Amino acid sequence: MALAQAAASSPSADNSIRWRLHFSGLQAAIRTPDLGQLAATRRRLDLISLGCVVESLRARSAELGLLMQFQWHEDRGTEPLSLTFTRTPHQAPDPLGAYLAGRHSNRTPFYRGPKLTATQQTDLANELRPISGASLSWMDAAELRAQATSLIRAAEVERFRNKELHEELFSAVRFDLGWTETCEEGLPPGSLAVGLLERPGFKLMRHWSVQRAFNLLGVHHVLGLRSAAIPARTAPHLVVLGGTGPEHEAALSAGRALLRIWTRANAMGLAAQVLAASPLYALAGATAVPEKLQAKLAAGWHSLTPASTPFIVLRLGHAAAPAVRAGRPSAASVVA
Repeated sequence: MALAQAAASSPSADNSIRWRLHFSGLQAAIRTPDLGQLAATRRRLDLISLGCVVESLRARSAELGLLMQFQWHEDRGTEPLSLTFTRTPHQAPDPLGAYLAGRHSNRTPFYRGPKLTATQQTDLANELRPISGASLSWMDAAELRAQATSLIRAAEVERFRNKELHEELFSAVRFDLGWTETCEEGLPPGSLAVGLLERPGFKLMRHWSVQRAFNLLGVHHVLGLRSAAIPARTAPHLVVLGGTGPEHEAALSAGRALLRIWTRANAMGLAAQVLAASPLYALAGATAVPEKLQAKLAAGWHSLTPASTPFIVLRLGHAAAPAVRAGRPSAASVVA
């Protein structure tokens, strides 16, 4: 069950497990919805999540003296990934394995310094060494940060202006819970860093009719700034994670990179938050995203990371630990 628990601790866009592990001795398969039948953005999110699962399993396996290898199967529908575990007395442990359970998101709007030293930045970037095709780009220079923040803001405003994207945004929030409660599935409201005075309005905004009325007053622009643009602009560090090759390879590599960078950052005492909407909305066929916005985002991100396809933005800095964290499912619940 140690491997299953490591997989269960992997991140997903909405803290929802959409895959299951099926073990047979030292072999395993990851079962998912048929990725080929999913809408484009959902498919990409699932691929990123699967990359996180693969890397969690690889890191934990190394701790247990196992070498894990995985293979992608384009033609297997609901079992796209197979895993092989090999016992080896010379398997070096992966230092990240000990920190997997502690990885968490911190949505505090403002992160503080100090910034990482050049050596620390290099050490963090070196976490990508085991991942073929993965890329990490620092958006810390003033011009790069300004461009990235503009792209992040444009996507975030659209999430509050667009009915379908708005529904997707709020559907993961567990409004049946109180502000001090947590849950294994979905996002507890208390984990979202919503201030006391903001909470009544936040709960109302889950209703599209209310959000649409607020938007007549330009509230969607304010929300785009508050929820993503200002946090991204003011963070000590902003990184973009991507991948190269066919979409499934690039997204899996980006997911593996996310797991390693996020876990290592937390282990270094850093707070971290994923801001994935903007690079995902930039990809061809992004679900419910207007073509004009998609083209603008695609051009913008390509100018910032021309050598790879960006999938994830991660802001890093220092902040007090969140009072409420999203829970994790049990190991038994992720085994088919």
